[in-house]
Amino acid sequence: MNTKVITIQYLRGFASLYVVLTHLRLIYNVPEAGLFYEWTDFGFSGVNLFFVISGFIITFITPEERGLKAVVQYLKKRFIRIFPVYWIVLLSLVVLGVFFPPKNVNMNVLNILQNFLLVHDYKNSILGVSWTLEFEILFYFIFCFTILNSKFRIEILLFLWILFPIFRLILPGAPFVNSILSHRSCQEFIMGCIIAIVFKKYTFKIPFVFPLVLLFYFIASPFLFRYAITLPGSLKSFQGLLEYSIPATLVVFSFVFYEKSNNPKIQNFLLLLGDASYSIYLIHLPIIIVLKKVLFKMTINQVLMEGLFILFFILIVISGILFHKNIELKLINWFRKWLS
Repeated sequence: MNTKVITIQYLRGFASLYVVLTHLRLIYNVPEAGLFYEWTDFGFSGVNLFFVISGFIITFITPEERGLKAVVQYLKKRFIRIFPVYWIVLLSLVVLGVFFPPKNVNMNVLNILQNFLLVHDYKNSILGVSWTLEFEILFYFIFCFTILNSKFRIEILLFLWILFPIFRLILPGAPFVNSILSHRSCQEFIMGCIIAIVFKKYTFKIPFVFPLVLLFYFIASPFLFRYAITLPGSLKSFQGLLEYSIPATLVVFSFVFYEKSNNPKIQNFLLLLGDASYSIYLIHLPIIIVLKKVLFKMTINQVLMEGLFILFFILIVISGILFHKNIELKLINWFRKWLS
């Protein structure tokens, strides 16, 4: 079996760009009218897609080795993948905060240290998207249980998938339970893990049009729930699952099994976007902050602002790719050598 699922990389690129669109819209005030505004309003659902993808990747690339040694090796690889690049971006924001102090973020030493360790309150995030990395770290530790006994990996994951919502019923007042364990992203991560387990064992024939239809459904689902679908009161608590989690899961399932059953031609630019997706995801907000500081001092009409929106989007993508090639990859290689 290949060690890399190419379509997962395509989806990672799509998810990161979808999130970028939303943050650009929120900051640069695209007119609150028309389909474009509505579409970019739901770009945050790219995060839901990220969580499913993350669960898939972790399960797919983790060998079936068991025991404490395998856990240590797994955590070492995850540390190298997440922290060094994040620290570089976070450090740049801390330095930027000296010249442009943020209004709603505490920049004291304790909060900066908590941000570096990814143990901070999301309301005190110096890098706005870092709350998702905190969930990633949680997922990594959850997955350690399946490495300790990989023979029953799918059973453990299914048990946790059912158990997390029950925590909220048993301990409704516990902050960690309400904000973390019962969070929808935990279920999305486990869904991705289960897809990977099934992917390793089975093949389903998926026609070309199927993944595209489901990707369209993923994009359209928030529109449907805003304008066409109203759930009864007893089902309201499942709206997030139906609106975001299940569509994201179906997209990942359809894309990876289409690739496995059809072996499509590699699209190099989409693959590059996927490889650079983590860099794009991390650096887009610092770039937006700098651009906003510059634009704040200028008088720009709305038509020109919409044109700048597209230009800035392209700038962020190019910057993310350059950051990936010149900083992210070199950091990862250096830490691999150092920790080996």
